[in-house]
Formats: sequence, C-alpha cells, structure tokens
Amino acid sequence: MAPFHHITPLIYLGICLGLLFSGILQFSFLFFHTRDRLHLAVLLFGLSGLLFVGGEIAVIGSSLAENILLGRKFHRLQALSVVFFIFAIPYILNYMAELTPLWKRINRGMIMAGLLFTLCTIILSFLLPELFISQRSGLVSPLNISWQSVRGKPGLLYFARDIYATLSMVYLVISLTLDVFLKRRYRYLLIPLTGVLVTVMTAVIDYLMIYQGSGEPLLPRLGSSYFSIGITLLVLSFMISVMRRYIDGNREVEKARKIESLALFAGGIAHDFNNLLMAIVGNLSLARLNLDQNDGINPLLDDA
Repeated sequence: MAPFHHITPLIYLGICLGLLFSGILQFSFLFFHTRDRLHLAVLLFGLSGLLFVGGEIAVIGSSLAENILLGRKFHRLQALSVVFFIFAIPYILNYMAELTPLWKRINRGMIMAGLLFTLCTIILSFLLPELFISQRSGLVSPLNISWQSVRGKPGLLYFARDIYATLSMVYLVISLTLDVFLKRRYRYLLIPLTGVLVTVMTAVIDYLMIYQGSGEPLLPRLGSSYFSIGITLLVLSFMISVMRRYIDGNREVEKARKIESLALFAGGIAHDFNNLLMAIVGNLSLARLNLDQNDGINPLLDDA
C-alpha cells in the first residue's frame, strides 16, 4: 500500500481533474448549442488543462508502479499540454478581449505562430524525443522535482517551450490588464486576470522549489507541482467569466423579448380600441342620418 504522502497529491489532483472535466462537459454542450467560437476557445483551454493535470496523475501512477518507460511517455504528454496553451492564449483573447484593429492583426499573427510552434513541437517530440523529453535518459541533475525517477531528461525544445510559454503568459497578463482597467471591463475580465496572476505565482513557486530548493519554509511540499493547481484555477476562471457573459447575454435577450411582447400587447390594445371607436363613430353617423334635423337628440349626438 502506498504511503499517505504519496496518496495526498492524487487526492487534490483528482479534485482538480474532476472540476476541469465538469467544466469541459458544460462547455462542450454549450458550444454544440451556440457554435460560439469563444466557447470553443474555452473548451480548448479546458482540454489543455485536463491534459496537464491528467498527465501529472499518470506520472505519479507510473512512479508508484515503478514503470519508468510509461512515466516518461506521460511526462512528454504533460509537457505537450503546455504547448497547447501557447496557441490557446491568443486564440481565446481574439474572442474575449476588445481588441483594436491593429492589435487584432498582431493577435492573429500570434495565433498562427502559436499553432505552427505547437504542431512542430508535437511532431519533433515524437520523431526526435531527445530534443523535447527524452525517452531513454532520465533526470540526472539534483533537482528538487517530485517523482523524478520516471521523468525524462528535457532537451532544447523543452526549454524553448518554457520561454515561449512565459512570453505568452506575459502577453496574456498585459492584454487583460489593459482591457480591464482602460475599458473598465471588470465584470468579465477581472476574474480571468486574477486566475492568470495566481497561475504565474504557482509557476514561480515551482521554479523556486525545483531549481533553487527554496520556498519550502513558506509552503509545504504537496508531492506534486503547484502549477497543476494554478492551471486548474486559470481554466476555471475563464470558464466562470465566459459563463457569466453567456448568462448575462441570455438575460438581455429575455429582457428584449419581454419589451417586444409588451409593445405588441400595447399595440394590440390600441388596435382593438381604434376598431371599437370606429364602430361607435359609425353608429353615431348612422343615427344622425336617420333623425330629423329638428330632432332634439341631434345636439346630444353632436356632443358624443
């Protein structure tokens, strides 16, 4: 039976995985219902997060089973999930942020560059695994990494991924900050911005613990990456924001429908009243035609 400190990361990672899977199911239904590309972007975000957290669970499982080869395969899969975010970040900004025409052209260029880098990295990670995550060599440096025994040695492409992903996160923080505070879009973008900042913080914590061996006096070792929690919070923050936007949009549509219904109702009443008035006026005219000019009733009909 595995020690308790081995089970602990599986528990909180399982919670993260469950939350991500639940959000993915909701946005899958939402996208097939609305065909909104913003919902598709959030779905891609969620799938990338699910792949990262699921990969971490698989690495731990491989370590507990002492299956090194399987662990390195899952380590490569987890590392590739970060590459997907490089494409997903500008893609979701294209539909979530209010971009100027110039900014939108730059962002589209970043989408294409991210997609190209993602595809090339996926292909090279399998054709030339030594460039990304080695399937033959393990980590030999004395780094403070959880489950190090089943993780493959990172190559140049892996570190290029880290640099590109860092630049993408910086771009995301700048874009959301400008949109939140310059255009005052607090309701829809403040939560994602908070999620991004928390994710950056967890990445810094992991870096300090892995490469510097510091941070442990302030934060306990979870037996796994803090970044897994950060990624989960990042995805959930975007899901919450987009869902709020969807609900608000439906409320606006419902309000517009109610106003339209009231207008139609008022128009119907006015039309019926006009018909009734015309009938009364017509009957008064007929009554005057059938009476003598000297009849005393005529003044009453004139008043009516």
